[in-house]
Amino acid sequence: MDELRGKDLKTAYWINTHQREVATAIKIVSIIIITIIWLVFFVYLIGYIRNYSKTEQALSGAGDVSVNYDSLTAPENLIVLGRDATAHSNSTIDAYAIVQNPNKFYAGRFSYSFTIAGVSKTFDTGIIMPNETTYLVVNNVTAPATASVEVKVENVDWQRIHGRPIVTDFQVQELKLETSELAAATATVTEDTTSNTGTATNTNA
Repeated sequence: MDELRGKDLKTAYWINTHQREVATAIKIVSIIIITIIWLVFFVYLIGYIRNYSKTEQALSGAGDVSVNYDSLTAPENLIVLGRDATAHSNSTIDAYAIVQNPNKFYAGRFSYSFTIAGVSKTFDTGIIMPNETTYLVVNNVTAPATASVEVKVENVDWQRIHGRPIVTDFQVQELKLETSELAAATATVTEDTTSNTGTATNTNA
């Protein structure tokens, strides 16, 4: 190893004669660096704790789905197109009614009643498919051939069995947080589905 000369020799001599001061300076510098690191850590930790609840709230809200209920369309009521009676025997008749479902995307389960010569009889087995026209029939009712016939359809329970594809619109929202900004999508789903009670009565002679 080359011998120390000039400034190197002086520096080595000074360090050798001031070891205590050099060790103290190294300790002080180390303490300052460690203190700065801990201060930075605590600053970020406090900021994280303060913003944690806001971040959680924003992230949980980003996945919410809202439905535009104003866009839902209720099914139209069943239509009684006509009703009449034919003689079954000398003392009995068969009564019938023609019922139409004007809805393209809904089937219905319903109850109905025939009122013949003032006497009412209720049934709860009516089923009709979308855009279907069907007959409701009651047989062998004791009544004269000229008896009046009235039909009442009620308590319709609608079921959407097919229809247009569901359209989903995504609307971007800016979620402003303390630490960052997130862009999340809130979905608005539009679907035609509902249930109602419809009443259709035809009182034509």
